[in-house]
Amino acid sequence: MTTRPLRRPLSPAADEPGRTVQQSAPPPRTLPTRLLPAVPALLALLMGLWHLTTPGMWRDEAASFSAAQRSLPDLWTLTAHVDAVHGLYYLLLHLEFAVTGPGVLALRLPSVLAGAATAALLTAVAARVGNRRAALFAGLYWAVLPQVSRYLQEGRSYSMVSLGVTAAAWFLIRRQWVRYAVALALAVALNLLAGLSLAAFAAALLLWRRQGAADGRALLRAAVASGAALLVGAAPVLWRAHSESAVLYWIPRPDFPAVRQLAADMAGSGAMAIPVLLLLAYGAWSALRRRERELAALALPLALLPPLLLLAVSWLDKPMYVERYILYCFVGVAWLVGLGLDAAVRRLPSPAALAVGLVFVVLTASLGLAEQRHIRGEDGHGDPLQRLARVVRDHARPGDAVVFLPDDRRYAEEAYPGYFRDTADVLLAGDPARLGQLHGANVPDSRIGALLAHYDRVWVIWGRLNEATVAPTKASLAAIRTEGFRLQDRWRITSRQDVILYVRAHPSPELRG
Repeated sequence: MTTRPLRRPLSPAADEPGRTVQQSAPPPRTLPTRLLPAVPALLALLMGLWHLTTPGMWRDEAASFSAAQRSLPDLWTLTAHVDAVHGLYYLLLHLEFAVTGPGVLALRLPSVLAGAATAALLTAVAARVGNRRAALFAGLYWAVLPQVSRYLQEGRSYSMVSLGVTAAAWFLIRRQWVRYAVALALAVALNLLAGLSLAAFAAALLLWRRQGAADGRALLRAAVASGAALLVGAAPVLWRAHSESAVLYWIPRPDFPAVRQLAADMAGSGAMAIPVLLLLAYGAWSALRRRERELAALALPLALLPPLLLLAVSWLDKPMYVERYILYCFVGVAWLVGLGLDAAVRRLPSPAALAVGLVFVVLTASLGLAEQRHIRGEDGHGDPLQRLARVVRDHARPGDAVVFLPDDRRYAEEAYPGYFRDTADVLLAGDPARLGQLHGANVPDSRIGALLAHYDRVWVIWGRLNEATVAPTKASLAAIRTEGFRLQDRWRITSRQDVILYVRAHPSPELRG
């Protein structure tokens, strides 16, 4: 296969008639090109490993953890009912667990390694079609963003998707069409909304053609490769998931606070949102007039088009906007920040220019430090499953019953099965793996009395997670009290989640014995 990398830099003679591009001497080398990507990669790796196993799993991670431990036939059954869109990721985790065994470290380490590789690749892309200093700034900036760290430390596919999209960009600028298609296909198979990156790459190619950096042949080959990527990556997932659109019921229609939060996360903190926005605009404007314009033509669409398209669909049709679904657009933001910093310090002596850029990165990291620490707290991933499970582990007696209300609170048991080893999940209606369910379902309330007849103590993992769960959980609690159980103790985990211990008011001699 012939490799035709982007031409750079372009001369004014190669531009459109009447258009002049400002030429500037390339900035001094910061590091040899081969070593440059290693610096952001190492920083991303360290950020990912920092307290990697401290946060408890949240429900999505519990789903990954449970699914990856199922047999391949059970995993196939699961994707027929729910989560086909995560099927490839579950398969990859299943293969990893077969080697390493299950655990929090094994669950999250692939995301950390994918993040380090993403940092290296985004730096290499910027060095090839931009310059080394902008590339270094971009890679370091991306590595210190709290939202990036959040998903570098999560057992879900979003870090891998960012790697796939960034790898596609690397192969795109090198005109390696088969590898470009493979990288995109993997990204789309891991998350269908990675397909929005195709719009960004198409826009970049059109801008490159206008700049004289791509011809009609490149556009045609890119179109064929993109079509192949969609066919191979998306079609099997869509076929398998054709009946699963209802799983998105929980996504609200995005509002202005959601957009404001996206801007803050792209900047690392709310305090940096306006400075970073100005830096993005300055970086794009400056780069489009200089030798780094090819990088700007790639970065702008990747930073803007996926979120704008997803927001538009969510406003006009079915709500689908969740920020983590488009985490890969932060790569485009990092490129623009790198270009903006490089343009801002261009007139300074090389050591001073490098120092000013690094100070900006350190400032971004400092203002995001509180969020970084929160992410690495026990509830940093937003769901106190570990604390719920720990109460049972520390206070339950062998043979106690446990009830999950609503049934998705069973994710605590899926994430920490050892904490429930001596208890009986009495309301579970069948094996979730055999039934193709993530967390299982509860039997009807009419059966509670018969199922609790042989127990004196019942642990209730209770959550009021949305209004739809309030009435059913209250009815289940009432059914437990009807069977002669009284409240013994309550542990308030959050304002909406409790662990409750009920004991039988008059235990029978048989049960006491």
